[in-house]
This record gives sequence, structure tokens and C-alpha cells, in this order.
Amino acid sequence: MSAGSILLIMLIISIAVSPYDSGMDSLFGLICVYLFILSMSLIIKIICTLSLRTLFIATDVEIRSGKVTRKGFKVKRSIQWQDVTKIDVDPFILTIQNAQIEIRMKLTLDNYEPLFEIMRAKVPRKALTSEASDFISRPVATIPPGTMIMRYDRWGKIFLSIISIALWAGLWGAYIFAPGDKTLISWTGVFLFVLSISPIIGLLELSHSYFVLSAEGIERRSFYLKNVFIPWNEVESIRYKWSNYGGAYYVRGAGKKIELDGWLDGMPQFSKYVVNKVPPERWDNVKMDIMKEIRD
Repeated sequence: MSAGSILLIMLIISIAVSPYDSGMDSLFGLICVYLFILSMSLIIKIICTLSLRTLFIATDVEIRSGKVTRKGFKVKRSIQWQDVTKIDVDPFILTIQNAQIEIRMKLTLDNYEPLFEIMRAKVPRKALTSEASDFISRPVATIPPGTMIMRYDRWGKIFLSIISIALWAGLWGAYIFAPGDKTLISWTGVFLFVLSISPIIGLLELSHSYFVLSAEGIERRSFYLKNVFIPWNEVESIRYKWSNYGGAYYVRGAGKKIELDGWLDGMPQFSKYVVNKVPPERWDNVKMDIMKEIRD
């Protein structure tokens, strides 16, 4: 669940438990406050991103880090490949060092594969840690024959079921036991009813939806959404982001999107299909996660 959704639920509950009558004016004010906070958070995020973002340029000779200014690209740090003394990788950062300085790069950046090609050709092997050598290598994996079904595992179902039930009970408990007069039908009650449908849909999704992996592509089959199939040769990008229930892979291609939560069984097999069927430049910013799934 996103931060905006949580904020909206909190605001609605605050009106539900209020001892005063909750009419259209209160709901209109709630929506205005929600939209104001949401718009301000987006503006702050854009400003921080533009002002703090560091760009990286790699050539056959060196790698440079800096920022784009009105006068062009301002270089802050530069390391020639022949002077590299160490390259290391942790779960979040790729670090390139020479005797004096270091350049740190988040693993979620795009367009990593061209950088890996340069590193494999220009950086001495002794400068690579075992993690870095594994990270920049060309991964190899064997895919299983036939098709495979991916479903939510048992612990994922239990955890997400508890969250859904708690959310549903909390919404209606706050409304029913709040002080003040309440009619059977009110605008707050209507909003709570709409919100309480979401956990029920989530529980049904856990039980009846699944994913199919095959040599041709990946398919999502849902009990209430339209089935989506993306051929491997049409996959445009694979990203790892925060989803409603934790980390998830987002597969995009052919104008479609498939979201695979981390609670699913069969993530190692999914990773093997990605390695074998999708060009590495289309999933290079999740390479660490993909290779970890294969090794596990």
C-alpha cells in the first residue's frame, strides 16, 4: 500500500471517529487536504531529485561523475581505468576506487551493461572483488523444460491475509465504535465501504491468481483482471520497486506490465528465464537481485 493510500485512510478514519457530524463539507475538506499534501510531496521530490542527482559518464579511458549545470556537465570526480585499484559491490552500491578517490554508484541506475562491457575489457581482474567479478560477468543459467506455475507461497498468504483482515476490521471498528450519532448510510460510511472492498479483493487475488513461465514468455492470470501475456523477445525493461506488499519485479513490454511480488514461489526459475531470454541491457539495474535469486 502506498504512502498516499495510507494517508487517505488515516484522514477518513479521523472523520469517522470525530464526535461531530461528517457531511459533504468534511469530506470535501478531507480530499483538499489529501491532494495538497500529495502535490507538495511530489514537488519536494522533484526538486530534491533535480538538485541532488549525480550523473556518470564512462568511456574506454575513464569514468566521470558530476552534475549537469547551465554551462554543461561539471565533473566532480574522474578515475582512469588503468588506475583502478579496487571495484566492489554491496547490496546497494557499486564502488570504483583508485589510490586517492572513489566513485559510488547506486545499483538501481539504468544502462549498466555498457559499463560492464568496458570494465570487462579495461579493468585488471585483480582489482575486482569476488562480488564485483560476479556482478559484472555475463550470467549463465539453464531454464527448466516445459512451463512453470508461480503462486504465492504459504507464509506470504498468511502474512498478507493478516494485514488484509486487520485493515478491514480496523476501518469498520473505528467507524462503528466511534462516538457521536451515526446513520446507517453516510458519506463516511460509503467511503469506508469502498475502502474495505480492497482487502477482500486482495485475499481473492492471493488464492486465485498465478503466473505462468514458458519458453515463449510470461503470463499473469488473475481472477478479476484481464490476463496479460508478454513474450520474452518483447520485454523492454525489468525493474525492482516497492509494491503494495513489499519488493516486486515489474516486467514491461508490448505496452503491458506484469508485477511479480517477492512472496511468489519460483523466483529463481523466473530469474533463469530472464537471464536466458532477455538481453542484459534490459534488466541490468536488477542484475544483483536476479543473480542472487539464481544462486539461492
